[in-house]
Amino acid sequence: MRLIDLSRSISHREPGNAGAVPPQVWPWRTHEETKPLYRTDYSFTNRLLIFGDHTSTHVDAPLHFDARPDAMDIADLPLERFYGPAICVDVTETTRPGWIDVTDIEAGLRKNGLTITPNDIVLFFTDHYRKTYPRPEFFTDYPGLTRDAALWLSQRGVRNFGVEGPNAGHPSDPEFEVHVVCRDTGMIHMEGLANLDQVAGQRFTFSGFPLKIRDGSGSPIRAVALLD
Repeated sequence: MRLIDLSRSISHREPGNAGAVPPQVWPWRTHEETKPLYRTDYSFTNRLLIFGDHTSTHVDAPLHFDARPDAMDIADLPLERFYGPAICVDVTETTRPGWIDVTDIEAGLRKNGLTITPNDIVLFFTDHYRKTYPRPEFFTDYPGLTRDAALWLSQRGVRNFGVEGPNAGHPSDPEFEVHVVCRDTGMIHMEGLANLDQVAGQRFTFSGFPLKIRDGSGSPIRAVALLD
């Protein structure tokens, strides 16, 4: 089995969405500070982490885009949403530049002989991460799904899908229609995936578990593809 890391790293004050709190990684105690505490040569170090629940490679919980009192937080989502059979669809070429529509997904599936089956996790390779991260245009000029494409995925039983950009929809959509589709259908999605060029056009097992954050609207994940 081969493991492919599909995650970005979390680093001190890494670039992020406009208005977002940048992650902070501070030394809490250093080896130099703790060594005098012990009579042997033992010492330890640890870090203080401060970051939002939508930092780096992450998953959105329903609570993020659903205002209803019973919307699930990230801690309540079933673990099955984050692990299982997956495909990565190559949508580097689309009919309308920057927009991923139903016809583009169908063309990507035909290109590599893939099919979507119920309960699949579907990732979309656009090459956006490799071309732009960490430059500002990564956060402002990214490809995104149309509302129809998101509905089409839900109708085929997709439980979770993922994109490379910081938003599942297109940056010119001020109403966040893809998030609304997820709210109305119960589908969830991941944002900020990386290295999808290594799994594009393939079927594999996906693992991307979130932290168990009570009342969390999302969580960073360690997204991994497991290839036989």
